[in-house]
Amino acid sequence: MNAEKIPFRGRVEQNLLLHFWPLTTQVFVPEAIDREGKGEFKGYVIVIPEVNDLEEFCDVYPHLLAGLDPQMRGYRPKASIVDLPAEGGLEFLRHLSLLARQKAGGTELKYSISAVELFHLDKQGNNIKTRAAERIVPRQGLLKQYEGVRAFCRNPFFKSQLLINLLREVEWYEGFSHVFALHPWEFFVRSEKTPTTLPFFSFDTRRKFEILAEEFQHQQEAYTMAESPEQKPQSLEKRIYDMIGAYVRSRTETRSKIKWADFKDQKTTEGKLAIPSAYVEARQKVCADVFLAMRSRREQDFVEYFTGTICSVPQFLPADDYLFVSQTLLEDGGWEKIKALSMLAVAAHS
Repeated sequence: MNAEKIPFRGRVEQNLLLHFWPLTTQVFVPEAIDREGKGEFKGYVIVIPEVNDLEEFCDVYPHLLAGLDPQMRGYRPKASIVDLPAEGGLEFLRHLSLLARQKAGGTELKYSISAVELFHLDKQGNNIKTRAAERIVPRQGLLKQYEGVRAFCRNPFFKSQLLINLLREVEWYEGFSHVFALHPWEFFVRSEKTPTTLPFFSFDTRRKFEILAEEFQHQQEAYTMAESPEQKPQSLEKRIYDMIGAYVRSRTETRSKIKWADFKDQKTTEGKLAIPSAYVEARQKVCADVFLAMRSRREQDFVEYFTGTICSVPQFLPADDYLFVSQTLLEDGGWEKIKALSMLAVAAHS
């Protein structure tokens, strides 16, 4: 039996291994953010691997343990703190894949496990409650995409929703409208009340749009060089980001009576863009107003607001791009895509 007096019932060699199974698990601590922007630890996540190549696993796993980051945050290992319970499973897979790639010399990765199981446990009084249970199977490209998110995401709200969408295999921007409805708008749009204890949501969002714009640029270049008869590539994310940017700049200049061209080449002693405080305050007010106006609207109400407000300023879009956005807005469920991307773009421009 184990330390908790639970008997093992199996063959002798199986019972021997079961005494050591806790060594093959990893423990993570999910951190939730309250309405004040402060973090609170919510139980523990136990990650258990499903081993399909015992010899490979026994060869690689000790190196994984030896390579864990010893840096502390309080009395916990910093690397054990996650924004989403499922992130613990992804981290386990990432560590194993890095070691396997090093061992293989960069050739095709050989997985020693077929999946990981997650159990999010929380002690409530004298009882241990299971808050969630999940199983993650390492599919093609999953870890590469996770490493991409991990490389630039710092804000817990943005990172968590990206990972949820990654595991569900849906568009990266899905679900954000729901996130925006659950938390104070100051968590997402830069203002004086935005918590300084959190990495800025606007920074991560802007970087995501920049990455997508770079990828879209490569697609356009490849399309031009190939002289392909296929339809010209389009990016809904870039079109919405540019349209929101044009609206925010126009309304900010009107409110602050300061033109972007008046200071766009001015630098501070640190080499940063010297933006007048009046311009910053006006931009944040414009972004807050449009963010809240969009958050409260649905379906036809949102469509009318978008066309009547965002399109009320000059939008220098080619005819094909304008038609592309219009068709998306009017198709079934298209308003939800436009709304999520618009609110994300507003946060990025704040």
